Amino acid sequence: MACTGTPPWGQSAPWRRSTPPRTPSSSGILPERHTRDDLRANLETRYEEYSVRSIEVVNRHFDDWFFFPELRWTVEARQDANAGQSFHDHTAEYAEVSAAGLVVAHIGHGTDQSKFG
Repeated sequence: MACTGTPPWGQSAPWRRSTPPRTPSSSGILPERHTRDDLRANLETRYEEYSVRSIEVVNRHFDDWFFFPELRWTVEARQDANAGQSFHDHTAEYAEVSAAGLVVAHIGHGTDQSKFG
């Protein structure tokens, strides 16, 4: 069952750009991000490239030691040849949470984007 809404952690989940032209950061290779500064830099780059139009929660599961959200993103390109065009893609993430409530492990993946509209 699909539901809509904002993820409980806000709208800061990363997604992977995969429309031409491809850059090293969007090559399909899973980048390593070890610090909050690494994640911040990645997100700032993505938000410069795209405006988020909506995020739909496709699936989610939360437990006391992990969480798993699958999200459908609708974005609009801000620049390059795709400026003004809309795209969909999905992200899935898995994170383990310590007894103190801190994320101790996190991995995510995004699908290729599909143009619509």
